[in-house]
Amino acid sequence: MPNFIPGGSGSRRSRVEREAKINAACSSLTPEEWQEKLNDACSSLIQIGFGPELFTVKNLHNFGYTEIDFLELIEPISSITNLDDLRHLFDTAGEALVLSSLIITPNEFLHFVNCMKWLNGELAKKNMADAVLEKKNPEKNKEMSKHDVVLALMLLDYAATGMKERKRIESEIDELKKRQNELETDSASSSADNVVSGMQERKRVKIDIDELKKRQKDLERESASITIDLKDKLGPIYDYEEPSLTELRTEAYKIYEIDCRFKGITPIPELDEMGYAMVEDFFGGIVKDRHFVKFLNDPVRKEKIENFFKEYAGGADDKKKGVAIEE
Repeated sequence: MPNFIPGGSGSRRSRVEREAKINAACSSLTPEEWQEKLNDACSSLIQIGFGPELFTVKNLHNFGYTEIDFLELIEPISSITNLDDLRHLFDTAGEALVLSSLIITPNEFLHFVNCMKWLNGELAKKNMADAVLEKKNPEKNKEMSKHDVVLALMLLDYAATGMKERKRIESEIDELKKRQNELETDSASSSADNVVSGMQERKRVKIDIDELKKRQKDLERESASITIDLKDKLGPIYDYEEPSLTELRTEAYKIYEIDCRFKGITPIPELDEMGYAMVEDFFGGIVKDRHFVKFLNDPVRKEKIENFFKEYAGGADDKKKGVAIEE
């Protein structure tokens, strides 16, 4: 297990102490000697897959790092000699950055720097504790496979048209009920004014109401048919509900705060309606994705969904109809 504690400061030397020690040892080094020192410090990093060209004196300078700055950046992992532990740390950091959708760069050196910043940050504490626990107990609390998550998303997307149509039908039914109430109210008012004309009006209204009720029943049957089809196609995923607007904005704001801290920006403590709308626009997709994955990974539901997928893949042609699954 790594003896590196992300975000911790109690076991580390202060910045001044580190720089003083490095300066004392290296103040008279030539570029060649600096490179030799960097090669030694980055040996394990190169062994786990980072390119040696990332850690040249020239490359560090190109990205605005002095040799001392860079050695300080990687100092927290310098005591980790187990390559599997070191690889696990960077795999976890890389996955966290990708999943957060906050820090994505095609440049390998910047990716390395971002991983180190994540490992050194407060955000890493809980995540790394979970990662180490997962490494020790890989079968415990194992999340749904990426393939199954993608399949679940595909099914949900496929069902979106049916859900939208059912919602439209439900809105039309509400309008029909509202119209019926209006007709009945108008009919009662006309009857009170004139008995003869009131009787005629009631007959006309009754015909109109009967037509509305007939239309309502047709729509209710159509809605019920769509519901049955959705339950059949989605199985346990049918119960999924998107986060409420309040939850969406609250969680999006939390990601916004993390994003600001990572970029060295002070987050706005209180947002107005437009501010929350912007935060939702930027980070709402991440919140929805996490919400759906959390739904899928509920232990009881996860087992039901996985069994449903096994049945789905086992030849239930009526369920497969209309959905193309890419491996």
